[in-house]
Amino acid sequence: MKALILCGGLATRLREHAGEFPKALLPVGNKPFVAYLFDQIRSAGLSEVILATGHLHDRIEEAVGSGEAFGGSVRYSRESRPLGTGGAVRLALDLLDDVFLVTNGDSFLDFDLSEFVSAQAGGERPAMVLTEVTERGRYGTVTVEDGLVTGFREKDETSGGLINAGIYILRKADFADVEAGRMVSLEEDLFPRWAPNVSAFVARGYFVDIGTPESYAAVREGFPDAR
Repeated sequence: MKALILCGGLATRLREHAGEFPKALLPVGNKPFVAYLFDQIRSAGLSEVILATGHLHDRIEEAVGSGEAFGGSVRYSRESRPLGTGGAVRLALDLLDDVFLVTNGDSFLDFDLSEFVSAQAGGERPAMVLTEVTERGRYGTVTVEDGLVTGFREKDETSGGLINAGIYILRKADFADVEAGRMVSLEEDLFPRWAPNVSAFVARGYFVDIGTPESYAAVREGFPDAR
């Protein structure tokens, strides 16, 4: 199985800290954030990684190169214009196997990824990792029934509960009706369409994202492996 890391996002809300810089390369501890994703992917027994890049792709390609320094083999899928998370996956399909892992390049859940891969790789539906948070107003939540994702709730000041951790196992067949080159979101367009035919995998662990100055500062101070 190959892994796809979505690295097309810019650090637009982090320009004070990062300038014009890809979020995946922001420093955490003594290495770029994406290095922790490589470590986790490798720990699950996966060594072939595709990086989905966009604006400032050259910086990511220069930093990561062939992937040898990160313990894997890397190829690139480059957007010429923003396609959203779903569009980025659709663009990369030719580089992927029929079943593949996807992870966001700006969030991390500290759990045993191999358990998710083992449990869901042989399934017949899309699968999503969920984790529980208590922080209110930051994330939308996910409803689950009998092991399946049944719906999504917008974030609000009462929210808290299970959230989408940004880690999935998907299949090429899932994108059969997604037009190439179309801007489409996994989170807003595809998963709501696929539910309730989406397997829910609940994992406990330290969850972080680096989408805001506050969350990035917290990650730099408290990330478990950044010591």
